[in-house]
Amino acid sequence: MSLKDDRYISVGKIGAPFGLDGALKIVSFTEQPDDIFDFSPWYVNKKQQWVEVELEGDALHGKYLVAKFVGCEERDDAQQWTNCEIAVKRSQLPELPAGQYYWSDLEGLTVKTVAGLTLGVIDEVMETGANPVLVIQGEKRYLVPYLLEKVVKEVNLASNYVIVDWDTDF
Repeated sequence: MSLKDDRYISVGKIGAPFGLDGALKIVSFTEQPDDIFDFSPWYVNKKQQWVEVELEGDALHGKYLVAKFVGCEERDDAQQWTNCEIAVKRSQLPELPAGQYYWSDLEGLTVKTVAGLTLGVIDEVMETGANPVLVIQGEKRYLVPYLLEKVVKEVNLASNYVIVDWDTDF
């Protein structure tokens, strides 16, 4: 396992307590919201420190995803987790087919144009509805559509770079 596999990848956030028995509403960032329950363990960022938590149970209650942590027995216990980020380690994510990438794997990669100019480093990948956008920070900020083959010509995770067909004047 590499150090990159030990990174925490955000998969959700904890909402308000749900009911009186220590359950919590969950906001999922996974493609299918209830897929968040497929990961174990969860790591929760509580007071700027990652804490491993074990789920006692999870369910869909109407429009809410709800989880209960081991040792969280009443509403007051649950309150301390409100607004905390939920993450998993990169090594917990399933392997993807060739040519597909997790957005978190793209963050930090250097972006160069097909002409060899360096635009900067991918700060984040942003969902826009139509297609994801690479937010690249260099001498200036670039917003480059993540369109494989059309704009994004090459992704090389091993060498930490992405090649794009992009005009630097945009």
